[in-house]
Amino acid sequence: MHLKKLFDLQHQTPPAFRGFWFKDYNPLSGHLKIRFISDPNTSMRVIHAGLIKYLRSLRIPMPSSTSCRPKSSALNNVRKHIGSRHFYVLDLKNAYGSVRLETLAEILHSFDLENELDVTKEFLKMFAINKSGVGLVVGAPASPDLFNLYGEVMMDRQLREIASRYYLIYTRYLDDLTFSSKWPIGEEKRREIRTVIIIKQYG
Repeated sequence: MHLKKLFDLQHQTPPAFRGFWFKDYNPLSGHLKIRFISDPNTSMRVIHAGLIKYLRSLRIPMPSSTSCRPKSSALNNVRKHIGSRHFYVLDLKNAYGSVRLETLAEILHSFDLENELDVTKEFLKMFAINKSGVGLVVGAPASPDLFNLYGEVMMDRQLREIASRYYLIYTRYLDDLTFSSKWPIGEEKRREIRTVIIIKQYG
């Protein structure tokens, strides 16, 4: 499907988001996060449904991703680490907010050259990226799929190389990264992992 066609998947009302603040309280840690969530109207939901279908039709291999994809779940994420004794778990800070429009457009374009880069960029800018021009819209239906694509290219590939070199198991559940092993994961290995994340994701 060409992204140009998705521009026409609109109802009578223009596609838009309604924003509101949401308090996310974790009773286990006692930590409170206040998030700004965007709620799409019907027209925007139609466009995002088409975008999700389009992204999944590309069948891009994402062996490390265990969330928001067909047949993926938190349980499958855990199962991959069965037998490990040592874990290194990271939670990406401001994961959606770190996604850059130019980079995401180039990544998506590289998997589907039929869509012109300018069209891809304009589509993402109108329907998937914050009005500021930086970061995926939190609450947009296709944001998890777009972040999985971004994470696969920007982080997962290099992190899998590190995991293979040190005999680690690596999975990413959206913005939660898990490394596990039967042996201790030393500080040198952890530093190398963090360096990739900082440079690739936030650099």
